[in-house]
Amino acid sequence: MAKLCKLTALAAAAITLTAGSAFAGPTPPPMWLNVDVSGDNAGMQQYDWTNVGQINQNGDGWDWVAPTIVGPGDLWSIDEWNCYMADGTSGGGVAGGTAVTLNANFVVTNNSANTETFTLVMTLNSGVVIADALMAGSVVGTVTDLTFDDATVAAVGGSSIYKGQIDGTTVQTLLDDPFSQNAGGALQSSAVGPEDFGTPNHIASGEDLDTSISIVLEFTLTAGDSASFSAVFEVIPAPAALPLLAGFGLLGRRRRRGN
Repeated sequence: MAKLCKLTALAAAAITLTAGSAFAGPTPPPMWLNVDVSGDNAGMQQYDWTNVGQINQNGDGWDWVAPTIVGPGDLWSIDEWNCYMADGTSGGGVAGGTAVTLNANFVVTNNSANTETFTLVMTLNSGVVIADALMAGSVVGTVTDLTFDDATVAAVGGSSIYKGQIDGTTVQTLLDDPFSQNAGGALQSSAVGPEDFGTPNHIASGEDLDTSISIVLEFTLTAGDSASFSAVFEVIPAPAALPLLAGFGLLGRRRRRGN
């Protein structure tokens, strides 16, 4: 699982692909980021490694990095986007116990004059099928006051900041409503989480993995402020139920399954 901790080790990557360029050799799996922000009135915006940033081979997976993604009308931005993904096809696939993994790290800034609702959906197509999949995941972050008037990040009413999904079905949630975190004072930050599940051992998901896994992050963020998140979701076959996420050191408790 050390590969999940190597998100910044891009210098060691064997292959690099920039957006829009041709690519020979192992092909990165389909993975995309959908972003919807309530105040931009633009609907869901979709980004992937073919049109933004660059992708670097990293062991059995890939690092997708982008310096900044700017939303419609400059009302929001995603900075320091860095996502590790592995679709389970390297290292022997299911027979070898390879994990299907998403690990996303980023900072989002609300540049508008109002509190906005952010929905980020990160989806990775799986290269393998896993029956009775086991899972693990985590989320941790910060909220930072950039406007000298306090900052708040919160779960949307009746929902959760983090959702782990298998084939579009929510199988676990973290930072559930009424979660809210405030940061007071100019340039002051407060911790969000951490919370996790499936550590030190993966837990049953109750689902088969056929096509994809997703991390959904949904939250409100006050005007002019920023929030950062590091979110992980991983699915493995039952025989490979190993403490793969232990290296993250997150001590959160298991949370309820989402509907």
